[in-house]
Amino acid sequence: MARKPPWKKANPRKKAGKKSKKLSPRQKASAKRAAKKAGRRYPSLVDNMRAATKRRRLKRRSADQILPCSDCGTLSHGR
Repeated sequence: MARKPPWKKANPRKKAGKKSKKLSPRQKASAKRAAKKAGRRYPSLVDNMRAATKRRRLKRRSADQILPCSDCGTLSHGR
C-alpha cells in the first residue's frame, strides 16, 4: 500500500489538541531557498516540513557519530 502524501494527512498536532508551531526566521529562509532552488516562487508544505525537521536531524546525527574502535582504529565492524 502506498503512503499518503503529507498534504492528504491530518495534522498530528491538531489531532493531539496542540497549537501549530511557527517556523523561525532561519527556518523560513531555508524553506525559501529550497523553493527557489526547485524553481518555485514560494515554499511548499514539503519545503516547510523539511526546514522544520532539519535542526533536529542535525542534532541527532551529531549525537550518533561513529567513533573509531579503541582496539583496531576502524570505524565499524560491519554490524
